[in-house]
Amino acid sequence: MKYKFLNQQNKYIKNVLILLSGSSISQLILLIASPILTRQYSPQDFGAFAGYTSILSIILVVSSLCFEKAIPLEKDEKKTAYLVVLSLMLVFLFSLGIIILHFLFHFNIFSLVDIESKSYYYIFLSLSLLGAGIFQVLNYWGIREDQYKKISSAKLTQSGVNVLGQIGTPLVMKGSFGLFIGDVMGRLIGSSRLITQFLKRNRFLFKNFRKKELFEVIREYYRFPVFATFSTLFNSAALQLPTLLLLNLYGTETAGWYSLSQRVVAVPISLIAVSLGQVYYGEAAKLIKSNPIKLIELYNNTIKKLVLIFALPLLLFALIAPKFFSVFFGGEWLNSGYYTQLLTIMFISQIVVLPLSQTLYILNKQFLQLLWDISRFMIILVGFYVIKRLGYGASVSIMFLSIAMTLSYFVLLILGKKAINNVSQRNYKEEKSVAK
Repeated sequence: MKYKFLNQQNKYIKNVLILLSGSSISQLILLIASPILTRQYSPQDFGAFAGYTSILSIILVVSSLCFEKAIPLEKDEKKTAYLVVLSLMLVFLFSLGIIILHFLFHFNIFSLVDIESKSYYYIFLSLSLLGAGIFQVLNYWGIREDQYKKISSAKLTQSGVNVLGQIGTPLVMKGSFGLFIGDVMGRLIGSSRLITQFLKRNRFLFKNFRKKELFEVIREYYRFPVFATFSTLFNSAALQLPTLLLLNLYGTETAGWYSLSQRVVAVPISLIAVSLGQVYYGEAAKLIKSNPIKLIELYNNTIKKLVLIFALPLLLFALIAPKFFSVFFGGEWLNSGYYTQLLTIMFISQIVVLPLSQTLYILNKQFLQLLWDISRFMIILVGFYVIKRLGYGASVSIMFLSIAMTLSYFVLLILGKKAINNVSQRNYKEEKSVAK
């Protein structure tokens, strides 16, 4: 038994390293390109693009109604394939819906955050959502199938194409257009590698597709769209809300400085955390059924290791952040360095908590997760408007954001730990009663 657990632990570490290496290299590509991009594009261009990607991120999390989260939990191969198909169909419908809403009903989502949009923004938004949605769904399928190398390879492709498009476009067209086109190209080409792999493994769907079986998985996993969709929507909205509020309250230049801080520090942290979280999600889904006590160990050990690995480097980087941004990205980006210093405690809490943030989903505590997500969203929203009303500047809002997010992550950490302990105690009592 002990030998089996050690093998599982070694496999877990190996999978983490595969995804982590893919995420790290893909982020390194973006980071290396950033000094070139900040000299090709202005803070205003980055601000507009930050608003675009924030809107994309919010729509993305609900584009498949969270059915993709059920993919690693399903044991049956055929049902898994139907879950993937269902999720991809929903992504396509959401992508199409963006075009229909704008061109037929003249709905302007960018006006909500004071971004002066053009018609091609909606075409780009639709295509980016399609690429990102496919990638998101097949990411979960890849986790279930242990396709970690394929996922890492797709991430590298996505980053490489993204950078080439963003650097190359200004040679023929000025303005923020290149940031948009690079994003679209990266997402579509990156996701194409994963969808090719899925279709090869599930050829039977072309000949034996049954609507009845599709509706069966909808009935079985209805809790995901009912509860998890709203929870993930508020979760994503809370993460993207600062960019949108900075755009709305302080303008594109301030949002651009904030977005570069996110690009250099928060985005790499997020992708590393997501990579760790995907492997944790797959492993925890198995342990919660077979050995909840080992899940507690996994949870606690992950926290300790992440604090030891990332806390000190992030604190040291905060000391030199203003100088770093000024030298590498140009003098007009100095404020990004000051914002990074204010956000450091939030960055540390993110890297520790985000990999474990889906624990409540695994334990079927979607409603508790939803309450936490709504609370965090409302605190940030109200806090920003109160600070602005009192006449304070963007720096005070960003300091508030850092403190509020850190405290909310700490609360989530405690909720996850308590939920695991409750399941473990319940299983122990059930085993004890069976033994009697």
